[in-house]
Amino acid sequence: MALLNNKVILFYKINKFCKYLSPSWTLPILSNIDRRQICTNSINFASAKLVYKESLYNRVKEKVYYHAFQKYVHRTKGFLLYRHSCDSLDYVSFMKDYDMPDTFFSWFLITELHVWMLMVRLMAIGDEGMGIRYNLIAALWQDTDVRKKQLGNIRDSAVRHQIQEIGYQFNAAILSYDEGLLSDDHVLAGAIWRRIFAWTVILQNV
Repeated sequence: MALLNNKVILFYKINKFCKYLSPSWTLPILSNIDRRQICTNSINFASAKLVYKESLYNRVKEKVYYHAFQKYVHRTKGFLLYRHSCDSLDYVSFMKDYDMPDTFFSWFLITELHVWMLMVRLMAIGDEGMGIRYNLIAALWQDTDVRKKQLGNIRDSAVRHQIQEIGYQFNAAILSYDEGLLSDDHVLAGAIWRRIFAWTVILQNV
């Protein structure tokens, strides 16, 4: 047992030294499945496995590549996806077909639903999809900021409060849509009804 302890200690010393060398010299990290002490003087001895840890060189290279290039590619794709998908929607026909009032909030509800469908598809792509998804949402809020300035003479504090409230509702709506997608059609239909058509009934009765 003492000999095994010495070998493990020597292994970690060599590995610690090799971390400062080139990536090809980096040794695998000896880890324990149950996260217990690998070598002990007791009779309980847990089997270990070799886990290859990504080198510092590769991690730094990926960070530099992302911040220097990939981040801007995701931004471009996200904004172009929003432009070609949401900006080309026929909002007037949508509002007429579903008897929605022609308001800023109705525009946001329709856009929000289509943005969510794009978000679901992007999440299936992986890391690249997550980056595009983040910028797709950024494009939505940038468009919202531009459109709110066209509402007319309204106090900035009132508009800012309403946009903040819409942001809270957006987060809740995405959660309810995701719940419906993971459950069944009844739950998803209820989420869409509460978010879009229930608001339409409330606005018409005001």
